[in-house]
Amino acid sequence: GGEQLFLSSESLPPPKAARGGIPVCFPQFAGRGTGPKHGFARTSPKWKIAAVVRSPFPSVTFELRDDEETHADWPAKFRLAYTIALTAPDELTLSLYLTNAGREPIAFTGALHTYFRVADVGKAAVEGLQGVTYEDTAAPADPATGLPPRIEDPAAAVRFTSEVDRVYVRAPSRLGLRDGRRAVAITSEGWPDAVVWNIGDVKAPGLTDLGKGEWRRYACVENAVAEEPVSVAPGASWEAKVSYRAAGAPRPGPPGADPGCSVS
Repeated sequence: GGEQLFLSSESLPPPKAARGGIPVCFPQFAGRGTGPKHGFARTSPKWKIAAVVRSPFPSVTFELRDDEETHADWPAKFRLAYTIALTAPDELTLSLYLTNAGREPIAFTGALHTYFRVADVGKAAVEGLQGVTYEDTAAPADPATGLPPRIEDPAAAVRFTSEVDRVYVRAPSRLGLRDGRRAVAITSEGWPDAVVWNIGDVKAPGLTDLGKGEWRRYACVENAVAEEPVSVAPGASWEAKVSYRAAGAPRPGPPGADPGCSVS
């Protein structure tokens, strides 16, 4: 029992993005493109309920379609379905299904920007990323390239001793978040990358939608398409999902396990 997700006490109402929960970043991750940061999906008021299922697993599917407003940021014809399902008493499963409804290929990046609630981020740990290369966007850029440094993570677990902002490339499909005696197992399909983020104490005051001291109360572990955009052919689709299971996290898979995207 207990709340598994974090929501800031100072989170702003729409049309601002929520500081917490699970924002859907699409069709752009962070500033990796020409559109708005993290894309338009997370703040769009045009999501519609497409389906509600009561058994065997309660779920709701939301749908977002292109229109003139989305074309201003991303000239693509698409249908994006987002399904939230309670697949077990202790498990939440999220699925994204994108269909290219146009006549040209479309390419995108994105993420499920999940904020997990923790008692103290300084005591939390993300497991399963040892040996995986990450882009350290919290570190100064390389003077020669202007790009963030890339590092192969030697640690058995990611710990939050200061700001952490990392994009893990070709991350394994199973990760674990541990917070004292509490654990969350993270099992994904179709997401090639993973992001681990906490703003840290130095920059936290700059987030006006984050309550005082609340930087200690969350750890973002995000499944993402960040390193390379996914390309979807006309009439084709792409699907990815992730499940979060509370307590008793299974042993994380080896680095590089099941990293690919599914495009059909």
